Amino acid sequence: MIDLINYIVDEATYADVKNKQRSVTSLFPQFYDRVKKVAGAGGVRVVDMKKGQWEFKVHSSDKPIWYQDIVHFINIEDVIERNVLDKRLWKKGGSGVDLRYLAGEVLEEVDVKLFCSCPAFQYWGPAYILTKRNAKYTNPEDRRPRVRNPREYGSMCKHMQLVFDVLPFYTGTMSKFIKDFYMDIVAKAEKEVLGRDAQIQRAASDLAKREEEEKGKEEEGTEEEVMGEEEKKKREEEEKKKRRKPGLKRPESEEDEGDEEGNKPQKGGDNA
Repeated sequence: MIDLINYIVDEATYADVKNKQRSVTSLFPQFYDRVKKVAGAGGVRVVDMKKGQWEFKVHSSDKPIWYQDIVHFINIEDVIERNVLDKRLWKKGGSGVDLRYLAGEVLEEVDVKLFCSCPAFQYWGPAYILTKRNAKYTNPEDRRPRVRNPREYGSMCKHMQLVFDVLPFYTGTMSKFIKDFYMDIVAKAEKEVLGRDAQIQRAASDLAKREEEEKGKEEEGTEEEVMGEEEKKKREEEEKKKRRKPGLKRPESEEDEGDEEGNKPQKGGDNA
């Protein structure tokens, strides 16, 4: 369940606000029974939407009248942009953000200011309590509820409490609201994501190319080393062959050399 109470005030933590709203039962022990009575009497309806806020009408629990309740979104553009940049909220095909998921995140994260036209909101403390936390919509209320709620229990009236109870079921409405008023923010953020992804792909491609080139250089160097070793071995073999080749045999004596004309002497005969 989405709990927008987490973002009613900027200065307080979730636990602080939750505990404070629960403290309303110290002022009205049957507060949540009264909220159920409001729901049974006519409940809550969205009657108008404009950029930045929703207007509801909430039925009185015991009178035939409707009160005006307003939820004013303070930082909705920033929340939309931040969440569109999160690819986990995109469609499976990567064509863009899924507005249903985006709507749920916006309802959960957006800061709000509140207003209810009922007397309890004005005179029983909520208007003053929210004003102190910069969370009241319209004119601030500086008068403390010294008589009706001197200890300043709670932070919302029963009508606004009912609005917060049903807001988690308005994701479809928020999706349409974003589509009607904030698609320029969505489109800008989507373009940024696609550009970022393209840069990452180019960087990955360049890195792969450089790695391939480095691998090629390494292989080329290895091949040259192998060829060098083979050439060295070849030269060594040739040198060995040269050393093994026999030289010319020297004559044993001058007699064997013959005369100047190359005639060898006859053994046992005269030289006439």
